[in-house]
Amino acid sequence: LLTIGFTLLLSNHIMTLYKESVTRSAVWSARVSQVVELAQRAQEANAPGNDVFDSHDVTRERGRRDAGVARYARQRDEVLEALSDVETGENVFRVSGHLRTADRHMNEMTREADRIFAEIERGDDETAGRRMATMDRMYGELTRSLLNAILALQQIEDANLQRQVEFAANLRKLELLVMALIFAIVVGVAFYGRRIG
Repeated sequence: LLTIGFTLLLSNHIMTLYKESVTRSAVWSARVSQVVELAQRAQEANAPGNDVFDSHDVTRERGRRDAGVARYARQRDEVLEALSDVETGENVFRVSGHLRTADRHMNEMTREADRIFAEIERGDDETAGRRMATMDRMYGELTRSLLNAILALQQIEDANLQRQVEFAANLRKLELLVMALIFAIVVGVAFYGRRIG
């Protein structure tokens, strides 16, 4: 009876572990998706600095840029809030560091876009074009920082999965031990029954 009870307890623990593993994996996948969406918001903030060369409508493009930056800031705050709700022992400092670096590049890119808009308003498209190359370089650094944040999140998720796999392997050893005990019990009962017979 003790062996059967232990077997049921072990089976229940394995199912609990499986559910926790699936839930944790879903949570970390959602965090990765949030940073991917943050990269999309960064692209929306960058586009007007290039589009102004076609539209020459500085007021509209500046408004689009400002709206893009605001959406980026809201999404970044959501990501940081999600990262503040991690379990003890999960190191998200690298992710936060990459996001801070991305913020710095976003500020630099925004200032460069303002310079582009000012040059377009003055009618100096040539100088504005040179500034666009600088702005695009800053945008590249921004997207690289966000990509590094995504990679850091995936590494945390992989480490969690690896821990779950190792724990499951240890439980498998316990299962083998239980099987050996059951086999020993069956052999013992058969041997004892034969002696009684």
